[in-house]
Amino acid sequence: MKRLTKKEVDKHFIEHSMPLIRAEENRYGVGRYRKDRYLRYESYNNYIDGICREGLITIKQANNYCIPAYLTK
Repeated sequence: MKRLTKKEVDKHFIEHSMPLIRAEENRYGVGRYRKDRYLRYESYNNYIDGICREGLITIKQANNYCIPAYLTK
């Protein structure tokens, strides 16, 4: 099974998860004023955990991937 690189992981997260996160922020009015950092961080951590459990990244990769800077933008 092919392992994903950090670049591929981030690209997929941005394309598939960030629109849902932004919609959730706008739904509660948070997105107009600031970013919900906790929602973003938890979503990213859950995403990394999920793809690790599916075998798309190794445990070592999951432990080394930090919260990316684009989540605060």
